[in-house]
Amino acid sequence: MSNGTNRPTTRSIKVSNLSADGASNQLSQHLTQVIGIQDVTTDPGKGTVVVTYDLMQTGLPEIEGALSKAGFPPADGLLSKMVRGWQRYTEENERAHMKHVPHCCSKPPR
Repeated sequence: MSNGTNRPTTRSIKVSNLSADGASNQLSQHLTQVIGIQDVTTDPGKGTVVVTYDLMQTGLPEIEGALSKAGFPPADGLLSKMVRGWQRYTEENERAHMKHVPHCCSKPPR
């Protein structure tokens, strides 16, 4: 999926079951194994994970899958689902924009 363009993106994701410090370390280790993830910060007090990743190597669906696989599924409240849906939509548009090859060669139209 990578075309040589590095596009760092940071997302804050509300997760379930994030309370103990050992759980935070376990989650951070699990997520950093996913290709494209550059940094993971957990906040057990807020129940959030802040993930910085290369948009051209991975995306929110892959990160959500890794969270679920690690035993920390994304929160399933209505607002959380809406925010993640908007983030997925935004990522899709950013990827499409980055892959687009302009067709203009600096000549005015006839």
